[in-house]
Formats: sequence, C-alpha cells, structure tokens
Amino acid sequence: MKKKGEFRDGTIIIKELVLVGSKSAVSRNSYFIGNFIGLEATIKSKKYFKDEPGNWAYFNFSSKDHKTLSKIEKAFPLKSCNSCHAGTAVDDFIFTPYYPVLSQGKA
Repeated sequence: MKKKGEFRDGTIIIKELVLVGSKSAVSRNSYFIGNFIGLEATIKSKKYFKDEPGNWAYFNFSSKDHKTLSKIEKAFPLKSCNSCHAGTAVDDFIFTPYYPVLSQGKA
C-alpha cells in the first residue's frame, strides 16, 4: 500500500463495530467506546472475487441481537457495498482517511 497506493492481493481488513457513548463529568463531556455490535471484514482476492471492482468483497458478522457473531457464507451483494466504495473511497476502494494507521502508512 505504501509503495503502489493499493492493497496487495490477499489483504483482509477487519472493522470492529461499536457504539459511541458519552458522559457528562465535572471536567466536561467525554466520549468513549460504547457497546460492541459486531464485526465487518473486507477481503481482496483476484482468485475469489475476480468479477468484483478492485477484487474486493465485503462481509458482516453481526448478529441481529448484537451480542454474538454470526456465521456467514456469502459476501454482500455488489451494489450494497462496492458501489459506494468505488465512487468515494480514496485508496483502492478503502476509506483510508478514517483509519489513521492506513492513512499514515501512505508514502
């Protein structure tokens, strides 16, 4: 990613989904990580996702009750994720500005 501006084949990015909480305190309001609600993953594979833009597929492991992880076997349909990523993501279908580790790793 640093050298070419795109992620290599086989990249897996995991996103932990949490709510944002807030509290009022003597020292002002504060924000903190709230309850865990699930996981999402994006996987780049020329072999498995050769027909997807950028070879990316998107998965969600969130259960309906947000207390456990679900098992999935299929990626989200193309139009539910990749259409937005293709039009607005900054680097190789990934929203790197929202991930400091990724945005700082760029050349």
